[in-house]
Amino acid sequence: MILLNGGNMRRKILFIVLVIYFILTGLNLYLNISGLRRQQDQSIQKLKNTLIEAHKRNLKTVINGMFSEVKYFYNKSQKNEIKEEDAKKLVIEFVSTYRYGKTEYVWLNDLEHKIIAFPDKRFIGQSMYNYLIPNTKRYIFREVVSLSKEKTESFLDYKAGKPGGDPKELFPKKSYFKLFKPWGWVLGTGVYIDDVDREEKKLRDEFNKKINSIILKNVISIIVIILIGSLLLVFQMNKILKPLKKLMIVIKDMNKGNLKSRAEIKTKDEIGRLSRTFN
Repeated sequence: MILLNGGNMRRKILFIVLVIYFILTGLNLYLNISGLRRQQDQSIQKLKNTLIEAHKRNLKTVINGMFSEVKYFYNKSQKNEIKEEDAKKLVIEFVSTYRYGKTEYVWLNDLEHKIIAFPDKRFIGQSMYNYLIPNTKRYIFREVVSLSKEKTESFLDYKAGKPGGDPKELFPKKSYFKLFKPWGWVLGTGVYIDDVDREEKKLRDEFNKKINSIILKNVISIIVIILIGSLLLVFQMNKILKPLKKLMIVIKDMNKGNLKSRAEIKTKDEIGRLSRTFN
């Protein structure tokens, strides 16, 4: 308010110009950052979709491969090449020892929620109907059985702790399972997908660094432009205000009765023409 009420035209004009410049610069910076954020969100979503689809393909590949093995032994039993009981034992043994990735495995359960094959032998033969994933409210095997009956095969998203880690620290996990109807067995496997969150965080950190760099460059540019612009503006205003001051002196002299007072202004602009009118 001092700038506007101080009676100094130079400060008033400078203040108005700087306000307009700040508004336009701020608007331009906001639009640029908003556009970058939209691009970032689209890129991150595309990356997440790509990673999740890759996980889904891998899970389906594993289970479909295991499913083929189950069908193979089942068909042999149907041809009386081996007993059905022996065929089931071979499948259970194969599933129990199968591993892929770092620690991933395949499990078998029936439609009564009972575990048939699982890496932890303590669970074999146990009903998992009332099994809750620690620190969650998910009865995971109830969901698996329900979806298997409804869709035969399905994906399931949930959170679970990692083996050997803090059980209270939950990580996103995706499972895929498929029902082998002749035996009423569900083949399933799952994988942690927290790598998706890590990649998202990595991209967002890189984006934030880019935004900070843009803001810093804009601030530096604003400071430089303000300094240069202020000097140029002051120079131009002096060219305007000096003749006006001369005219004011002439007007004051005339008010005092000195009609011989003259303003020696030789510019060809409006102020020069006004001066010649007074003269």
